[in-house]
Amino acid sequence: MASYIPNVQGYRLPLVINPPDRLCFTIEVPNEQAHLEAFFGALFDLTQWINWERDGTTRAAQSARVWKKIWLALESQICNLPINVATFNESELEMFRKVCDPDGSCHLEFECCPGEWIRLANLDQITNGTQPGDGSPQPQPNGGDQEYCAVLQASGKLLIPTTVSSGDTIDLVSASGAGNDGSEAGWHCQDGNRFFAGQCISGTTETQSGDPLNTQPHMALIIGVGSSYILLNGTITVPSGISNQQAWIQVNDSVLSDNAGNYNVCVKVTNNQAGTWSHDSNFTISPDGWVPVDASGTPRAVWVAGTGWQSNPAYNLGVVEIQHAIARPITIIRAVLNEAATPDPSSAVNIISQPDAFSFVLEAPIGGPGNRTYNFSGSHSTPTLELAAVDTSLASTLTWVSVHVEGTGINPFA
Repeated sequence: MASYIPNVQGYRLPLVINPPDRLCFTIEVPNEQAHLEAFFGALFDLTQWINWERDGTTRAAQSARVWKKIWLALESQICNLPINVATFNESELEMFRKVCDPDGSCHLEFECCPGEWIRLANLDQITNGTQPGDGSPQPQPNGGDQEYCAVLQASGKLLIPTTVSSGDTIDLVSASGAGNDGSEAGWHCQDGNRFFAGQCISGTTETQSGDPLNTQPHMALIIGVGSSYILLNGTITVPSGISNQQAWIQVNDSVLSDNAGNYNVCVKVTNNQAGTWSHDSNFTISPDGWVPVDASGTPRAVWVAGTGWQSNPAYNLGVVEIQHAIARPITIIRAVLNEAATPDPSSAVNIISQPDAFSFVLEAPIGGPGNRTYNFSGSHSTPTLELAAVDTSLASTLTWVSVHVEGTGINPFA
């Protein structure tokens, strides 16, 4: 009977675990998901100590660590190609060629695979994405939003061209690209995962203690506002204590100046601050959405074109009451009431907040017949605003001529 050998030998252990020099191999990998997964997986096997020959020491784990660094640094690029390709003489590299178009413009092309040439951009064709500045549209209060798109250089910051306050939100609409932190060979996607062969490799994030967010992925996109940093992932709510400050986008790295690469970023800013509004109702022209208060089926006012909201003789000449749904905080009211005769000194003109029956008494000097303006300033949130005038003599016709209302939030008259 054949004997069973439990200690199956793996890859032969190298004599020198981590030699100082390296060889670079250029290979073709089929551009298909299953092929790419198989390629990555085969190389990943080298990063696992169990796949190496065991000799009773830690040399298998040491060999696996060498390949782990190589695997993390994998990139779909030419070996030993400097960032500034313009320093190369094309005659020295057979994989480059110069092609000139009929219009006289010339371009540098790179042979990525046999017979397949890719045109490289000239410096004047590369769009770095300027910082949005003067004329940038602004999100309006009460939930208005505005989208901003630009290119973030990994070595700098991108200022969002609007102010934000506590409660506003910033949404990451889209992001793509890759950056290098200047201290390692590998590149990172916008979420901090490693970038290799045109893909973000899931599960390859890492943290670094010196980063602004040292518990979040290194080189991921983050938002800075005030003294706070927040991971730019999904929807961000601006924290408390922030008022009309500008936020910026950067990568999560302790030193930005030595970074390389860039990211295409689009964010949407929603302004959740309460805006102010004002509205003028000229009742001589139209009712403007106001309605009479009902008294057991009888309206306490009638609208008369060219005049305004008048007392209803069917109810009482000395009473005129109209209302409008508001459901917003009110800060200023200027109402004009016309009295056909000299009012009784004890007549009352009120603004009533319904249904909480909170009443604002408007003060004005008692005068002769004609228009009188009643003013109010303060702050009160009311579902329904009611203008009520009562002449205790019950003898004169009362008419609401106009009203000016100001408040905060969404304009209820819009």
